[in-house]
Amino acid sequence: ILLSSASTRILLNGVPGPAICHRCGLRQGNPVSPQLFVLTVDTLGRLFHRAAELNVLQQLHPHRAIPIIFLYVDDIILFCHRLAGDTHVVREILQLF
Repeated sequence: ILLSSASTRILLNGVPGPAICHRCGLRQGNPVSPQLFVLTVDTLGRLFHRAAELNVLQQLHPHRAIPIIFLYVDDIILFCHRLAGDTHVVREILQLF
């Protein structure tokens, strides 16, 4: 009951999105959770880094290399241009992920 009643929301520009209901998986605090998080987030980071290498996503600054994604202990921050092409690529990467 505890797992099936849990949900998550994604903040986009300070506005919470629709609830994502959890049907299975591990709860925060489970000893396996940190390792699974690292494995999955590493994959997500690699997808975004590869998109930047292939110039599918535009560089954030014309003269400085600024990372597109920052991966913290339990947070992810993604930076991109708000152009239709870049937001479409981000959505496609997240859908693939």
